Amino acid sequence: MRGVTGVQKVGQTRETDVPPTAQRYLEPQMGASISAPAEPVEWNMAMMGADKAWAINPGSRSVTVGVLDTGVQGTHEDLRDNFDAANSVSCLYGKANTAPGAWEPDSYAPAAGHGTSVAGIIAAARNGRGVVGVAPNVKIASVKVMEPTGYMYAENVVCGLMWSADHGFDVTNNSYYVDPWMYNNPSNPDQDAVIEAVRRAVDYAHSRGTVTVAAAGNYGVNLDAEAGLFLPGDLPNAISVTAANTRKELAYYSNYGLQTVELTAPGGDGYAMINTTGLNNGYTTFHGTSASSPHAAGVVALLASAHPTATPDQLRAMLLAQAIDTPCPSGDSRCTGTTAKNSHFGEGIANALAAVSGGNPDPDPDPEPVTTVYATDFETGAWTVNPAGSDTATSGRFEVADPGATSWSGYTMQPGTTPSGVRALVTGAAPARPSATTTSTAA
Repeated sequence: MRGVTGVQKVGQTRETDVPPTAQRYLEPQMGASISAPAEPVEWNMAMMGADKAWAINPGSRSVTVGVLDTGVQGTHEDLRDNFDAANSVSCLYGKANTAPGAWEPDSYAPAAGHGTSVAGIIAAARNGRGVVGVAPNVKIASVKVMEPTGYMYAENVVCGLMWSADHGFDVTNNSYYVDPWMYNNPSNPDQDAVIEAVRRAVDYAHSRGTVTVAAAGNYGVNLDAEAGLFLPGDLPNAISVTAANTRKELAYYSNYGLQTVELTAPGGDGYAMINTTGLNNGYTTFHGTSASSPHAAGVVALLASAHPTATPDQLRAMLLAQAIDTPCPSGDSRCTGTTAKNSHFGEGIANALAAVSGGNPDPDPDPEPVTTVYATDFETGAWTVNPAGSDTATSGRFEVADPGATSWSGYTMQPGTTPSGVRALVTGAAPARPSATTTSTAA
């Protein structure tokens, strides 16, 4: 076929000499089952200000996010209100299959619940039970691209991206890499054809109004230094997302790269995982760039809800401009760049609150500088705190005085000294045997 006139590139995607990397990519991210929560504000949502965003705009019913993954169990109690079965599909073997339930996960496949967990991060409903997604009012559609063997081959991904574009999805989340090669090198004819096919599909989706959000990968490598492309995240019209932990550091497993990644979002690690939906109406912990990518996709869905006429380029520009600047951690030589843009976090942490508020608020602002309202050293005698002079501490429960030391059974209950000077605010100046109400001193 490579010699046929008009054929640009040809490649074999189902190589038999490539190790089964897809399973290694998905399975470590699956956590342990947990009891159904009752919609607490989780650390990951608070980091992005999503909990504050819900009060402003929880997402529009006209916005749909396509979950290109292992399949989604749309009957889950936390997903069914937002699940769009009519626009869900299986793209296995490169062919769209809309038979009822074709888009559901294969129970015997590795990491079968992966797509259901991703969907919960994006759009689990606010219904008084379980968890809440970043955009709890938008729709989600399942686009199954993982075969029962655990592979996401290029033909499946191309089908999924094209389907999403043709069915008007505003966003797709892509928490995987295109098999069978982790890094596709343009110098290899087979891999070059895979790059071209997936690039065209991503570009087509972009031209039809769909934003492609993708995981940066879980191998702790600098993507800038790799000879090949990590697909689809490395493509120009895809947004590559790294994973941050609860301490706002790059998660130990996350790939990174100054020229490659654009954004970060909560991904979790051993200190704190992501709680989300699981198979069979259950809930589970989850971590990885497979978790950070849907956080970012949810923020794009909020942006599309707040700006219904915005183009993919405009949504992308807002997403990156509003991101919360996150500096390189001290002492980590892998991180290069500036606070505004670096190899660990790209433009910063995805900002759900800014997406719906029209500005760039920090969902976790630093405390305001302390303003001194009244100061005294207690040495002047009278303690006046209002213009009328009616609030004094010369008598009553507290008084300004020279404290006498009080002890009981060898324990000092009230010291007889002050940090400076002689006087302090005390509950009793004279030493006395304490009763059930002990004395206290404030210097």
